[in-house]
Amino acid sequence: MSPQIIDLVDRSTAQKSATDVFEVKGFIKFVPGEGYFVGKWRIKPKQLKNYGYTLKQGIIISVLAKVVRPGSTDIKVIQRVEEDNRKLCDMRNNRVWRKKVPDLIRQIDWFYQERDRLTRETKIPHHVDHIHPVNHPNLCGLTVPANLQVIPATRNRQKSNKLI
Repeated sequence: MSPQIIDLVDRSTAQKSATDVFEVKGFIKFVPGEGYFVGKWRIKPKQLKNYGYTLKQGIIISVLAKVVRPGSTDIKVIQRVEEDNRKLCDMRNNRVWRKKVPDLIRQIDWFYQERDRLTRETKIPHHVDHIHPVNHPNLCGLTVPANLQVIPATRNRQKSNKLI
C-alpha cells in the first residue's frame, strides 16, 4: 500500500484509522501549550529529534506516520522520508519561478553546473553553499546568486549552518 500524500494543509475529510500509513509533509509550527504541528497533525518533539529533525519553527519535514488512535490528530512517526529541505523550497524545481525569473534561475543553475564540473575534474565532491545559511537562528539566507558559492563538501559540512 503506497502512502497517501498530505498537502501542507491537509484538506482531506476522511478519518484515518490507526493502521493507515500516510505522508506528512510541511512546515513545523510550535503552538505554545499545545506542541509541535505540521498542518493539523501534532507530533511529539522526541519523535522529531529521533528522526534527525531540529525543533525550529519553519523547518520543513517529510515523514511517514500513523494516527495514535482513530479520530485523533496526534501522530506517531514511523519513518523519515529522505528529502533535502532545500529541494522542497528550491525555486529551480518550481516551474512558476522558471517562467517568472528565467535569468535568475540560469544564474543559480550555473553554480550547480560549476559544482558538477569541479567534482568531475578534481575527483573531490563539491557542494553549492549558502554564504548566509538558510537555517540559522539569527538570519535566513536566500537562494540567490549573491548568496551562493561552490566549495568542497568537507568544508561545507564543517561550516554547517555557521556564518563564516
